[in-house]
Amino acid sequence: MTLSVKQVKSLKLVLPSKSFIKLQTELLISNFEWSFFMTINELRGFSSAIKPIAPLTPAKARIDSLKRIKDSAAKNLKAERDRQKLAKAQHTIAAVTTSLP
Repeated sequence: MTLSVKQVKSLKLVLPSKSFIKLQTELLISNFEWSFFMTINELRGFSSAIKPIAPLTPAKARIDSLKRIKDSAAKNLKAERDRQKLAKAQHTIAAVTTSLP
């Protein structure tokens, strides 16, 4: 399979940028700091009382279960489409690199 230069340039591969990685690192640090702060406040007694959650009726529990299954299926479908898209792009890049002189 031979691709033109225009087709190769039209391939869009998404790689995380440095700013995204920096933001992700800052979020991890801030999450750690927040959890540490909450732990200190809980030790000091500033936390609010935990209220119990009422049990769901069987009908509501079934609906919640079906919603979770639907969300999981949508997530798995998106992951599979992304995997296939990436495999196709890798295959195309491999074909281009082997056809170049």
